[in-house]
Amino acid sequence: HRRGGGEAGGGGGQPLDRIVAVVGMRPILASEIEEELIQAQAQGQQLPPDSAGRMVVRRQILERMIELEVLVQQAQRDTSIKITDQEVLDQVEQTYQNVRKQFSSEVEFREQIKQARFGSVEEWRRWLSDEQRRQLYAQRLIEAQRQKGKLKPIPPTDAQMREFWEQN
Repeated sequence: HRRGGGEAGGGGGQPLDRIVAVVGMRPILASEIEEELIQAQAQGQQLPPDSAGRMVVRRQILERMIELEVLVQQAQRDTSIKITDQEVLDQVEQTYQNVRKQFSSEVEFREQIKQARFGSVEEWRRWLSDEQRRQLYAQRLIEAQRQKGKLKPIPPTDAQMREFWEQN
């Protein structure tokens, strides 16, 4: 079973999955935020032990996801922005290698993937390719805007992303 426990105090068996935001036509689900949390942990990020601290991290993840989704949707509407399957594959392969080499054995690696609630390495790779495709779309859009002179030629800060987001 893929969607496990979550934290205590979930309020009498209500489903873990609820829509926490909607961007355009796409809902962002509570479980997606949990997934990001688990991924961050899997990649060695320390999470606050207390639930208040975790709420803050969840809110940051949600804000990032909303900003990314806005960029992705805009990029997908922009016919000049193209992402090839090969590009996505290359990115996935790179991420895969980076994560894999943190584990001394294949068994340990697969165990971590399972802990991250993926049924198999293949399932994780599918999730990863979806994530990477979206990241690429967002990056391309920002690059395109920069080339049109709409953004200053430095990596955008959160504030700039938000400003860009509000203007568009």
